[in-house]
Amino acid sequence: MSDMNSERNSFVPLEEHTKLRRLLSDLKDKLAQQSAAFREVVDTIQQLGDQIDVHFHAEEASDCFPELVNTAPRVSNRVATLLAEHDELRAEMHQIVQGTRSRSGTAEDWEQLASQVEVFTGKLMAHERAENELVQEVFTDDIGSKD
Repeated sequence: MSDMNSERNSFVPLEEHTKLRRLLSDLKDKLAQQSAAFREVVDTIQQLGDQIDVHFHAEEASDCFPELVNTAPRVSNRVATLLAEHDELRAEMHQIVQGTRSRSGTAEDWEQLASQVEVFTGKLMAHERAENELVQEVFTDDIGSKD
């Protein structure tokens, strides 16, 4: 979710977004270069799964989504869709994590894992963009209508 300015402190902190992005980048680099032991990559995937749980929990526990709906009731369906995507993305990441536990690090394992992470990352980034766009739309409209 979008980071907040001083007036709206109900969003997920910048440091939390930074940590998530750093883990994604680190994982993608390790997969692309096969620069780490496979078990280290599995550990990074587990950390990413944990961080995604933290990230979504922070968004869900914040006042952000209720504030969006309160400010602009017309977005309630979009908010519900975004919240439902949290569960879908968590489940997909959980499947990736579980799948890594039975792999040994063959060339095929590296290839399949890189593909899964690439697909997941695309979905996660699209989700985050949709959240950010919704926040910008609501608060830009809200601020603009008060001029």
